[in-house]
Parts: sequence; structure tokens; C-alpha cells
Amino acid sequence: MNVKKVIAILWKAGSGKDMVGDYLSNKFSIPSFTVSDALRITARERNVPESRENLIKIWKEFAEKYGDDYLVKVIIEKAEAETIIITGMRQLWQIQYCKNHTNIFLIGI
Repeated sequence: MNVKKVIAILWKAGSGKDMVGDYLSNKFSIPSFTVSDALRITARERNVPESRENLIKIWKEFAEKYGDDYLVKVIIEKAEAETIIITGMRQLWQIQYCKNHTNIFLIGI
């Protein structure tokens, strides 16, 4: 089994992580995922506004139920490509999961 390669783009909110992820995705035809995508989908399913506050509440619920690395784990497991881009990791556990289960390359914006 091949180990996936993850290009992780990190930093604070509003730093341009998604813009860099989109650029790299388009330039090199690498699929890009955002950690908050699953949170936004869950918010929509629950008919709650996709505010930062609500997304944090949903993340805490997932982390409590499934572990702090849950969202990144799901992205990596479901991604079909060998190399993927993940933007928006904010938790040390998410990065640690990638370090333990993928070949990770970190980019700080």
C-alpha cells in the first residue's frame, strides 16, 4: 500500500491558505481539501448558519466523539489521489496524524 503525500498549508484565519491551496491545485492538478468543508456540510445539514462560532462547536463535537484528528483522517482516507493538498489544519493532533500516516510537507503562510 502506497503512503499518501499530503501538502498541508497552515496558518491563521485570513492568511491566504485557501488561495495558495487553490493555486497549487490548479497549477499541478492536485486535489485540494479544506478541513472546514466537513464542518460546513454538517452545518448546512443541521440548518445552522456557517459562522465561525458554529463551525467551532461542530468541530468540538466531532473531536469529543471521534478524536481531535478525525476531520483530517477522513479527508486522507476518502481521497483517491496519491498526493493531496489540505488547508486549514489548526490542531497539533491533525498534523501529528499526518506525520504518522503520510508523507507530509508543511507550508506556513
